[in-house]
Amino acid sequence: MVSIVVSLLGNTIEEMYKKVSRIDERSLIELRLDSIKSLNPKDVPSYFSSVMDRCIITYRSPNEGGMSKDYKIANLMQLIELMKDYHPYLFDIEAESLKRISNNVDVSGLNLIISAHYVFTKPTQQELASFVSEFKDKAKYLKVVNSPDSITDALMVLSLYSSVEKGKLIAFSAGDRWTFTRYLSVVLGAPLMYTHLKNERVVEGMPEEYEAYEFVKFLKNWPSTV
Repeated sequence: MVSIVVSLLGNTIEEMYKKVSRIDERSLIELRLDSIKSLNPKDVPSYFSSVMDRCIITYRSPNEGGMSKDYKIANLMQLIELMKDYHPYLFDIEAESLKRISNNVDVSGLNLIISAHYVFTKPTQQELASFVSEFKDKAKYLKVVNSPDSITDALMVLSLYSSVEKGKLIAFSAGDRWTFTRYLSVVLGAPLMYTHLKNERVVEGMPEEYEAYEFVKFLKNWPSTV
């Protein structure tokens, strides 16, 4: 069964926290900490400890699709150490960042999404297959997102579902033109579907929370798909 995730942005941790009450209690909460200016990692458990069991912690560099120029690799490492004591539902980390910090930080004990966001590059089929092969046994979930120039590029990412056990992979394409890949990903076995609150758009192509629930309700007529 797919879980609906609501991604939250905020210039400050307080701004982000105030939005939690608007989220359906069934939904998971992605804290896009890379949107916060001058992030203090210690503020995260101070505000979100009561809902940490629903939270996905995401702190991504601009090169990986992150939103803040204030990004610091030291903040990522501090967040990892902090979250070992607060046990978020998931911790999303980019594969390249994981490689950079692997000699300095131990990520064991965290439920990981290991991600590859191809924001500025166009991956080949071989590169995608290599990512899956390298990290499939190191994470609870794998996430692959590309920015296609063509339907061929979009379908190449979706084709990864045929090589990964159902419920392991979240793969789709970014952009309004490729919104349909987010919906197809659920049909193909993605365990999570990312959404935003009404009038709180996060990235192009992401549906609103209520739209995702309507889609999942529709799919329940075909139980084998969700």
